[in-house]
Amino acid sequence: MDVRTRKEFAVEHLRGSVSAPAEIAAKDQYPIEKVDVIVYSAESRFDEARKVADAVKKNGDLVKGAYKEKVGTIYVVRDGFEGLKAAGLATEPGIWD
Repeated sequence: MDVRTRKEFAVEHLRGSVSAPAEIAAKDQYPIEKVDVIVYSAESRFDEARKVADAVKKNGDLVKGAYKEKVGTIYVVRDGFEGLKAAGLATEPGIWD
């Protein structure tokens, strides 16, 4: 889950990632049943990613009663997009769906 701005996402993002800007992602409820979620922002905005992860967990707990399976684990990437890119993960330009 890429919580950077839509503009940053459009310039370059991890292949297969989902654009969910922080101000939107912190409010939405995601059914994260049996799905691990990786949250990242820009390296300099780690706190932003951590706050979104906390909100996703809290909001996921609100809806998990509807699911029978275990809620997935949420990970926050400390080194952000820059660290993931430096580690060799594939990136691509393009807009969100």
